[in-house]
Amino acid sequence: MNKHFRIASLAVALAAAQGAAQAALITVAPDGAAVIDFDDAASYSTGGSTVQIGNAIGADVQVSALGGTLNFGAPYGAWTLTDNGEWTGASFVGVDGAFQDEANGIAASLVFDLALPQGSVGGFLNFDPSFTYGGGLPLPLYIAAYDGSGTLLEDHFVPVWTPGGLNAGAYFGISLDSDSIARFEVSGPYAVLDNLTLAPVPEPSAIAAMLAGLGVLGAVARRRRGA
Repeated sequence: MNKHFRIASLAVALAAAQGAAQAALITVAPDGAAVIDFDDAASYSTGGSTVQIGNAIGADVQVSALGGTLNFGAPYGAWTLTDNGEWTGASFVGVDGAFQDEANGIAASLVFDLALPQGSVGGFLNFDPSFTYGGGLPLPLYIAAYDGSGTLLEDHFVPVWTPGGLNAGAYFGISLDSDSIARFEVSGPYAVLDNLTLAPVPEPSAIAAMLAGLGVLGAVARRRRGA
């Protein structure tokens, strides 16, 4: 495939992506994403059931817990994840519980509510994989994204396996082609999250600029070919 055709193909793909509705599981944080690293957790006002965590990035982001107790850092020196090792320190958020009500769709969960919806949300995750349903099936780690009306946009079971790890985990998130994610949930026994990432969808002008740049590259390639 020659260079000119590769550039044209990429331009067509980018243009098509603008018109196609897409949602995807992501395993790498988007470039330029805002990051809440919980390094300032000691300053959070934790008097209520919902805690504001977005001050460090100038955003209104709140976290709460379902089916367990909300904690910042390891309350007993180490947050034990059984086979997945442990997390230590104070710079993460976790739900202290393994509650699972399969009939009503409720589980121990971290719930992040965003005043300004985003195009992608994710974080560095882990959980305790030793818990099971009544029938013996393991309780998985699950992530979900909702819009402002509570409609489910996308959800995934995500594999995290870090035997004996210390502060180990994996990045998972959900990405859409519009800034629609107003709530992000992480569900699983003793689920923990660090480095919550938030990113809007690139502005159309930025995509247009990229396409224009590809056009310039194509013109240069044609001139060199004709020289």
